[in-house]
Amino acid sequence: LPPPPKRSKPKMKESKFREGFVAVAGVKPKAGDYEPVVEALLLRAMAEYSARIVTLYAFPQTLAFQWARECFSNACAVAKLRYTLTDRMSKLITKRGSHVRGQTIDSFRPVFASHFGFQRSNSNKIVAANKARSAALANNASIHYKDTDARTGYGENSILVTARQDTFFKDKNSLAAIFRSYFNPLPPPFKALEFSVLQHLNGEWSTGSFIFAPFREKDVVQSYETHLADIKKWCDCNSVVTEKLRTKWFKRAVQNLGIVEAVQETHIGEEDQRALRLELEGRTGDTDSENEGDAEAT
Repeated sequence: LPPPPKRSKPKMKESKFREGFVAVAGVKPKAGDYEPVVEALLLRAMAEYSARIVTLYAFPQTLAFQWARECFSNACAVAKLRYTLTDRMSKLITKRGSHVRGQTIDSFRPVFASHFGFQRSNSNKIVAANKARSAALANNASIHYKDTDARTGYGENSILVTARQDTFFKDKNSLAAIFRSYFNPLPPPFKALEFSVLQHLNGEWSTGSFIFAPFREKDVVQSYETHLADIKKWCDCNSVVTEKLRTKWFKRAVQNLGIVEAVQETHIGEEDQRALRLELEGRTGDTDSENEGDAEAT
């Protein structure tokens, strides 16, 4: 038989601006500047890039443009199209890094103070209590534990569940729904970003009075690296158990997405399983000496 014909790649097309678009100095570029097909590809690539930021590495300085190319290529592959990626388009994709990091801290900020008991006040007593509370939470990164005083329940503080549910696991359009494999099980870089956000927000209360601080890469990257190293140490303590925990956290978060797991059809029910267990008892399957009946299956 002759070999099957090779599948030809779609022809590479030039990425064009939408009809009537005119670049204006001082106006930020956006995906909507491009024709509809290219805009859709860009949006898909930007979403995957965001997923990589939160699950693979939050500050990919040297990898940023490589990721942009890969994400745009993946978007084209999904759509079975091929379009050129310009420098302007690459920059649009990489700018999603700061955007998704901002989204992450924005999901924590509204609930942070009330969750940990901080109060805005000019009272010396309350300011002192805030300062002491912030110091206690900062001690050995106690803030992310389920019990922050006893330091038990590593990475299980309930604020983590609340915040991630409000962003990455909110609905079917959320990153965890679209790029599920990136999030299952919850990867160490994802947890490291969450811990870094908590540390940053706690630092805003370190004087006892709230002082806003922008969540900038140059101020956060070192704490992120420290948390990432800590989480990897935690994983290494018992890789099997910690992976199961991270899988459990993912499954709990994904329940709100309305995604139903596919059920595998089977011809073997519970009664069949019990019968098969009895049949296999005492067998090893290693030798030909076991009785295989009157005829061999071929």
